[in-house]
Amino acid sequence: MAERRNSALHALVILMVLYLLTVGGTFNGLVNGTIARTSLVLLTGGIAGWLILRWRRGWQWADVPLEKPMLAALIAVAISVFFNLDAGRRLSLGVWYWTFYLAIWLLLSDLIGHGMPVRWLLDGVLATNVLVVLVGFWQEQGWITHWIQVTGAGIGVPFIPARPGSLIGNPNALGTFLAVAIVLQVGRLTQARRWRSRIGWLILSAASLALLFVTLSRGAWLGLAAGLAAWVLFLIWGRGLLSIQAVRGWWRRHGLRWRLLVAGGGAAILLAGVALAPVAWNAMDQPGRSVSLRQAIWQAAWDAFMQQPLTGTGPFTFGGTLLIRQSTPPETPHSHTHNLPLQVATETGLPGLLVLGWTLVAVGLSIWRWMAAKPSRAALAEMGAVVAALVAFLTHHLTDVTSMMPSIAILGVGLLACVMARPAEQVPAEPVPAAARLYRLGVPLVWAGLLVTGWGSHLIQSDYLNAMLQAINGDWVAGADRLDGVIARDPMMPIYPAGQAMALTIAANQGDESVLPRAEAAWERAIGLEDRYAAWWANLAAVRWQRGDHPGAIEAMTAALECAPEAGTLWLNLGNYLELSGRAGEAAEAYLQALGFKPDWYEADFWDGSVVRRQARSAFAQEGGGSDRLALVVETLLAGDAENARRMLLDFPGLNHASPGERVTLAVLYEVAGEHEQADLWLDSAALSLQNTYDQEWLAVGKALFGLWRGGEDAEARLEAAQVALYGSARGYTFYSGQNLSWAQYLRDGLAEQLAPQLIDLPARPLAARLLDWGRDD
Repeated sequence: MAERRNSALHALVILMVLYLLTVGGTFNGLVNGTIARTSLVLLTGGIAGWLILRWRRGWQWADVPLEKPMLAALIAVAISVFFNLDAGRRLSLGVWYWTFYLAIWLLLSDLIGHGMPVRWLLDGVLATNVLVVLVGFWQEQGWITHWIQVTGAGIGVPFIPARPGSLIGNPNALGTFLAVAIVLQVGRLTQARRWRSRIGWLILSAASLALLFVTLSRGAWLGLAAGLAAWVLFLIWGRGLLSIQAVRGWWRRHGLRWRLLVAGGGAAILLAGVALAPVAWNAMDQPGRSVSLRQAIWQAAWDAFMQQPLTGTGPFTFGGTLLIRQSTPPETPHSHTHNLPLQVATETGLPGLLVLGWTLVAVGLSIWRWMAAKPSRAALAEMGAVVAALVAFLTHHLTDVTSMMPSIAILGVGLLACVMARPAEQVPAEPVPAAARLYRLGVPLVWAGLLVTGWGSHLIQSDYLNAMLQAINGDWVAGADRLDGVIARDPMMPIYPAGQAMALTIAANQGDESVLPRAEAAWERAIGLEDRYAAWWANLAAVRWQRGDHPGAIEAMTAALECAPEAGTLWLNLGNYLELSGRAGEAAEAYLQALGFKPDWYEADFWDGSVVRRQARSAFAQEGGGSDRLALVVETLLAGDAENARRMLLDFPGLNHASPGERVTLAVLYEVAGEHEQADLWLDSAALSLQNTYDQEWLAVGKALFGLWRGGEDAEARLEAAQVALYGSARGYTFYSGQNLSWAQYLRDGLAEQLAPQLIDLPARPLAARLLDWGRDD
């Protein structure tokens, strides 16, 4: 009976770990109302069951690992909160999650201390990895299949696969998980007694390694290298190979077959590294993933730390800090510094940084003392893998803070608990009475507070999502009306009035101008809570302009550009407002700024609309801007010389590294020539070469033209998709990763649209728009 009960509990732990890592703790799990509700139900039931179990079995609180550093961390967070109360709602999110992770730590430490085997948690991680790897390869198989077909036909495409997220969701977060899982699997591989088990672990490790590689997560690669190095050190320690003589003796004791296997495996790893080095190098230079972007974020974090070195800015506030120090748009909103020590220093100041150092030293000393006690080889092998996995986790956090995703944070807390929590036989029989009373009263109260506030926030967010769903389905004003109650219950959350403002703004754009005063007031309320987000200032300008308050609109758009001075779209709209206000000289300067940040716009028909615009385009050309080589090809095609246009493209040097736009244009030229198979291959190669969201415009245009010319049931749908890709949805515009403001910085869902539909926005790739117009009229 006891064995059956243990098996059931073992399976339950595995299922809970699987759910937390792949569903409940991901960003999708947080913002999806149904998943969030399920998670809260499971969490509430799990905590209740744990507390009842403690009560029925009479468990006492033992000496909790890292008790003093955790108490010091509480003090550091309290200091940062007290001196940054103006950050309000962001602080509440940070404090809630920080407390949640601390409570999870206490729960896991207590369970391990009272008999739950560490291996059960590790089994959960490894079982999760099997599913993660299967889904990851399923996501990649389409890209890889097309790449083989295209390159087999002689069309060169660099091997830079689409970055998978698998069930974790984010490629970098997936990289952290895989680095940890690979180290744990290698540990199991060395512990396995049977060849069948060893082969199974070897296959799973190789598959995990392949998936880690295509995430292109350089920090995770570094983490895995550090983790495997730590594992080797434990292996050397455990086998007593601390001298050259011992290593030689160990090598001689193994047979020839084993030596050949080790040598062959080492050679295979070396050859694979050499073969894949070019792919890794290309990953270092992908648009949007350069090292300079990390450096800019690190500099912003360092500047914030130097301004408040003693108190920090408060937990979970770096997202707002970064909005002040980078132009958003076009840059992506981020909620973390891409470096854990820097994150701690920025948000909690020197006190938090000292606590982090204290914690790491305490963990290191605990591991050292445990090793000095000369544990068994089996225990050392298992614990070595866990410590090495923790090293991999922490190393990745020197270049990324993937634990901003709760599933990854819980993974890190779990690894730390596995390393630090004392086994059942080492729990003192007589705990310290004062500490025991504190934990007996405090822990249930902490969990009660977490659950009550969690459920309360979830219920408000559910009402918000229902209101937004009503708006998206066409009843914009009624949806906005429903948000009044949501805002009243959570008045400090900026996403809620911003959602209401956008709903009313879209309603006004569709003809209901009676809602303009409410839209303006809602934007002003959102800006009052988050005044450094440029898109909201721009939307306020759009509403004011539609109301007839032209000076107020120009003032708001100017404020938007103070927040985002590199946003070409905002300069374009300021130029339009200035031009319509009769301020031609200022308008021309604003238009010139827009072209400077969006040089591809040079090809747009927009500049033919007035003398001021033509002058701005001419000035841009005189400063060195103008048409690129692809523009000359498209102009040749539009002039009716398709054959010469194709020859020009094929004569370009480096065609194997052609841009998606060049590939789509060549596909169109082959289609015009009637070479349909070659056209399909070049269009597929474009799909394999996408570098950012804006390249989707070219691909959508190519698919739309093929659909129009060849016919088919999906031709109209393809054309509509191309229109949306080029000009935004009918409800409004967005920009690359703009939705990160709601998802990553407030852990809430939000409208995909970021900029009001009243604003002017040009296609990021105007040549693609011209090609579509030509093909549709041809």
